[in-house]
Amino acid sequence: MNSSLKGLKKLLDLGVRPGIPSETRRSIRLVNTLSLVTGGTALVLSPILTATTHKPILVPGLIEAACFFSALVLNYYRHYFQAALVMLATQNLAAVYFGMLFGEGIPIKMLSIALGITAVFIFNDLKARGIGLLVAFISMALLNINDYFHLVEPFSFTTGEHEMIKWLADGVIFALTCIVVMFFVQQNQRASENKTSFLRETNHEINKSLEAILNALDKYKTDKPGEDTLTIKQKDLKVMKIAAKTMADVVRNGLNLSRIEAGKYDIHENNLIETRNWLADIKNAYTSLANRKGIIIKLAVDADVPQWVESDRNKLTVILSNILSNAIKFSYNDAFVEFNVSAHQSVLTFQIRDFGKGMSKKKETGLFSSLYVSEKNELIEGYGVGMVLTKRYVEFLYGEIMVNSAEGQGTTFTVEVPVKVRDISNPQSHNLLPFPSASLPIILAGRNILLIEDDTMTREYGIKCLQQLGCTRIDAAADAANGMQKAINNIPDLIILDVQLPDKSGLDFLRELKHDPRLLDVPVIMASSENSDLLRYEVSKAGAALFLRKPYTIHELQKSITEILNIRV
Repeated sequence: MNSSLKGLKKLLDLGVRPGIPSETRRSIRLVNTLSLVTGGTALVLSPILTATTHKPILVPGLIEAACFFSALVLNYYRHYFQAALVMLATQNLAAVYFGMLFGEGIPIKMLSIALGITAVFIFNDLKARGIGLLVAFISMALLNINDYFHLVEPFSFTTGEHEMIKWLADGVIFALTCIVVMFFVQQNQRASENKTSFLRETNHEINKSLEAILNALDKYKTDKPGEDTLTIKQKDLKVMKIAAKTMADVVRNGLNLSRIEAGKYDIHENNLIETRNWLADIKNAYTSLANRKGIIIKLAVDADVPQWVESDRNKLTVILSNILSNAIKFSYNDAFVEFNVSAHQSVLTFQIRDFGKGMSKKKETGLFSSLYVSEKNELIEGYGVGMVLTKRYVEFLYGEIMVNSAEGQGTTFTVEVPVKVRDISNPQSHNLLPFPSASLPIILAGRNILLIEDDTMTREYGIKCLQQLGCTRIDAAADAANGMQKAINNIPDLIILDVQLPDKSGLDFLRELKHDPRLLDVPVIMASSENSDLLRYEVSKAGAALFLRKPYTIHELQKSITEILNIRV
């Protein structure tokens, strides 16, 4: 029984891939469900009706079933729009064909109304919805015209056969309508529950953090006149820093989850990551939070973990940060948190274990399925939206996340993510393009260029490109904060900016840049390995002069610079 249910679920999930927005996933499952139900019905009923009525129903029924099953194949190969079109077109054509042949007494026209409603749920685009509604209306109109003018002569059935077909048609139409309505109700209910849980969780975490900051500040409140300066203890500064970081994480996770749900988080950066330094940075970022509870973070990196890998560093950092912060929150005081990293072939395995109170199997099962909120913890309540975002990011990177917990013994999270292993001794291994042997025109003599790029190898490659183009005044930064400081201290002639930075989105950085009167007129080239139309639109809207896809050649960089700075070569 369980294997049958799993097989059915796999069929309904055909075409669902990691990183697909929830709206698209819902549409794919609805198309698959309707195709399976109607295709299966046609496959079963066409031979039965042919045998009982002796009418030529079998071949059209089998063709109808084949068309429905082809929609499943299209979804499997990610042709989602075409699959929806095939499913709806087949439904409408079958309604018109069998509606005319079965005659006026069979309520096939009701199916056209249900199909019009289905088009509204399946398509996100307003034009596609309009076309779906129009096709359903045309189908209903054709049936009415045929009833009036008798263009197609219907089959002649006995009273018993007619009643049987009528009941079958009513059942199929009722089942299809129920499926569509249930999808709609389920979607609204899930959205309402998620919204309520999200508000409850974020409200608690932000209020808790604000309370910590206010309590720390209250210690220094004074009404004595003339006291303009005061000395703040290092301990209180750490408390405020931890509280501020917690609020920033809550807001960041909420915004990122919202973008994923809206289908607008499709930027996939490929960064070169020096694994051991990167992992040490993540550990160090949470050392203050751990010290507050007397917790020691034990980081152990196996010898087989490659020194350099290529993946989306920002998403990996969010994944590990969310799990590590929760491990600290749910650990008892004066305990350990184990942070183990290993590798097998091209898969990195991260295992984070705490020795807290753990959770029940029921809660463990539902941890990633909704905005889970646990019972009150001594430091903070719930795993919250961060775990939902964590799972989405793991799926986005084609990885897998597992949790194993026992009450009173702690919790272990295991994340497996495929990466590309890179050998930095080989200049081709990290997708940086080689330099040309021919000499290049000196176009940047006397110019001041600021390069903001967090990836070490890409940054060094960019510096070498600029040097070959004659630039001797190059400022480089690995994050947004240092980049902004360098831009203010030494106004550049041009900024080359990465889309994804460790502390801030490159798009947000660009918007801040354009609101600073000192930097308003500085042209910006935005660089990214992602090349989607949505990203190019956002880059242009934010105020970038040009978009440059990575990895770029020195000639592509030269062309972009000459175009922006109006340099004649």
